[in-house]
Amino acid sequence: MKGTSERILYVIILLILLFLLIVLYLVVGTNLIKRIIAGVP
Repeated sequence: MKGTSERILYVIILLILLFLLIVLYLVVGTNLIKRIIAGVP
């Protein structure tokens, strides 16, 4: 049982890291888009 719970915890940590990467990518992407739009005359 201990091995199974550790595996589940590992998967949860991976999912959290993936979610954080996606959020960071979206935030940076929207900032770049806004910067590009603001730079267009």
